[in-house]
Amino acid sequence: MELFGTAGAAMQWGPEGGMISGYKCELFNYGSDPIFNVRFAFTVIAFDGTNRLSSENKILLSGQLEGQIAKIDVGKSGSFVFYLRNIWPNIVKFIPPTEVHFDQDGEMVTEKLTTSKNMGEFIFFPSQSGQ
Repeated sequence: MELFGTAGAAMQWGPEGGMISGYKCELFNYGSDPIFNVRFAFTVIAFDGTNRLSSENKILLSGQLEGQIAKIDVGKSGSFVFYLRNIWPNIVKFIPPTEVHFDQDGEMVTEKLTTSKNMGEFIFFPSQSGQ
């Protein structure tokens, strides 16, 4: 995972302005064969409030954000890249998946997801238009 944004600069996004930050996620297949129909799910929790997360924030929404990838080839060059960012007007927490499911030789396989040591929960604050 990699945080992206412009350090020390005013951040603008879209015609209304505002801040954007996000995470680059990259999935690798360390096996010996391509894998197909890869499925995983992040837990997503949206809280009220816009600038601070504390025990006083109420949960507005909680659920699973599911992803599916048709194929991941073997090795670093075959990785699949996607990005996470908050486009909601509230604070959002993403909790990474702990396992992935995929087809291997016609059978559905479940494997524990190996993550980088820096990966944990991701807290996104909303874009602030005009700031």
